[in-house]
Amino acid sequence: MHPRTKSPARLAWTGASLLALAALACAPASARADFQFNLDTGNSGGLGTGPFATVKVVVNSDTSATVTFTADSGYAFVDGSSLALNVAPGITASNAEITASTTPPPESLTAAGSSQVDGFGRFNVVYDQQNSSNPATVESVDLTGSGFSTTDLSTILVANDNGALAAAHIIVLGSANGFTGFAAGSGGGTPPVNNTPAPPTLALALSGLVGAGFVWLRRFRRPRPAAA
Repeated sequence: MHPRTKSPARLAWTGASLLALAALACAPASARADFQFNLDTGNSGGLGTGPFATVKVVVNSDTSATVTFTADSGYAFVDGSSLALNVAPGITASNAEITASTTPPPESLTAAGSSQVDGFGRFNVVYDQQNSSNPATVESVDLTGSGFSTTDLSTILVANDNGALAAAHIIVLGSANGFTGFAAGSGGGTPPVNNTPAPPTLALALSGLVGAGFVWLRRFRRPRPAAA
């Protein structure tokens, strides 16, 4: 009895299925949805026209989010109210830090509770920078609460009485005497489009591919009618 050998077509299909399974195993987790908006309104013409900074809210889970402020080119964060947010009720802030500054190493941030930000009203989460001589270019804070949504920013940030979600104390880098002012943002964007399929999507596509392959193999192996 001769050992049974696999046909080239079946070998090719087996190889394709293994490659698809490997792709599924190596696929990244579904991208975390986030929101992004600018601090684009200044309280002084001396700041320029903006935007002055970008605020990004990353939803880690339904109870956790991280907010990152990144200064635009030519600007940095400084002094009191270096970072200000107006968060939804029941949310607490922690782990505020400066992750990049004009002169490493970065300084620290100190919680200031609820505070008035010049020209933009009161914010319920405010942090001050310890050393005004070393402006920050990237700063962040973690938020903890419940019911955080990846499609509804108002579950995390809400507008204050002046309609602002976030604000910061801004310094114009390279300006004479270090001109400073405040900037705020009131827009909350929708989550960006994620063009990488999530694993469940890949799994669905793979199951369809495998099913079609079995149908094809059965047809391929079906005995052909004997010639007349």
